[in-house]
Amino acid sequence: MTNSEASTTAQAAAVAAQGAHVASQKATLKKGATKKKGAPHAKTGAKKTKPVAKSAKRASKPAAREGTAKAMVIAMTSRQGGATLEEIAAETGWQKHTVRGFMSTVPKKAGLTVTSTRREDGTRVYKVK
Repeated sequence: MTNSEASTTAQAAAVAAQGAHVASQKATLKKGATKKKGAPHAKTGAKKTKPVAKSAKRASKPAAREGTAKAMVIAMTSRQGGATLEEIAAETGWQKHTVRGFMSTVPKKAGLTVTSTRREDGTRVYKVK
């Protein structure tokens, strides 16, 4: 290698070093770590509460608001003789499977006892105690 070749190579290396922006480290990702599938979600600001006895929970459950379908169904099923599946469906405009699903949630959500019986003619009757 001659002196002229060495000087042009040195100049080219110096120019490349000045103008080139080479990342010294691997670039960091902008978004954070992804959550694993099925991982529980953290509740922010959740307050820890003391456990309450079941009887206290039932006593503190609010009654259904006036004029709602829930209040209407509870009133119908609370009367003497209860209410049939067809009566509840006609009054609320719900389909029969919706009435059955709702009646399955009443004991837990409203704290009431629901009995479901079938009459001799085959109609389903719901009573709330």
